[in-house]
Amino acid sequence: MNHACPNLPINILISKGSSYFGPDTGWVLEIFREATEDDLEENEYLDDVGDLIWTTVAEISHCPYCGEHLQPLSRNPADGSVQVACYDYSGWTTRKL
Repeated sequence: MNHACPNLPINILISKGSSYFGPDTGWVLEIFREATEDDLEENEYLDDVGDLIWTTVAEISHCPYCGEHLQPLSRNPADGSVQVACYDYSGWTTRKL
């Protein structure tokens, strides 16, 4: 399920039920970068324009572009922290940073 915000920039998604943090993940903000022609020339591991190079994902409860309350986090961390992850797809294997 995706949040249909008219203000979302290109290469940003807001979705629910992401597999990044497990099956109970609520809403996440995903920022990603796709390969261009220049990237293909510079990186032998990329095959096609549009290949995913990296993504950063963070749990959210509100849309940062329109302010809509999406839902509270599906879990309730005692310290108020949220999960954040960065993935690098630019090499032979995916690396979680």
